[in-house]
Amino acid sequence: MGGDNPKHKYRLGGVWIESSPEEKDVGVLIDDKLSINRQCVLAAQKANRILGCIKRSVASRSRKETPT
Repeated sequence: MGGDNPKHKYRLGGVWIESSPEEKDVGVLIDDKLSINRQCVLAAQKANRILGCIKRSVASRSRKETPT
């Protein structure tokens, strides 16, 4: 992790382990530059999908005034 990482290669048994451009730890997605921008983008996309489902499920959005 981080900018000064020499990016050593490791192996498990006889298999070389590939490096990953991002890692998820404790529910937070962090890239190799220690940025959480992707996490924010994914959260916004999920929120927009939920809002889209709500919008499609509402039959009418007109406000009906109640008599006073």
